Amino acid sequence: MKFLFTFIFLVAYVCSSAQEFAFEFWHTGKIVLEEGDTLRGNIKYDLQNDLVQFQITNNIETFTARKVLMFDIFDETIKRYRQFYSLPYASVTQYKSLMFLSCWKKENLPCFAESF
Repeated sequence: MKFLFTFIFLVAYVCSSAQEFAFEFWHTGKIVLEEGDTLRGNIKYDLQNDLVQFQITNNIETFTARKVLMFDIFDETIKRYRQFYSLPYASVTQYKSLMFLSCWKKENLPCFAESF
């Protein structure tokens, strides 16, 4: 019985730790701000709240979708570059706000945006 409990616990732990999401990690990339400045370094993003964090030495700066034109990262979890653009989006109330949309390229086709 004790062996069965230990085995189930270990399987549950391994399964839960195997789920890695890109937004949980720092990625190498760049952020282009609305003023035209480009920041290069470690980037972490939160698409639920439309935030991007930039890490420089011991400081972390946070930017909203209103301050960012676009950012791109190299996503280690899928081994490819990803681009996100700050674009206006009308919610159910028709109030337009800026949110980050991901641009996916398929071979020679133009990119399409995806909301999360």
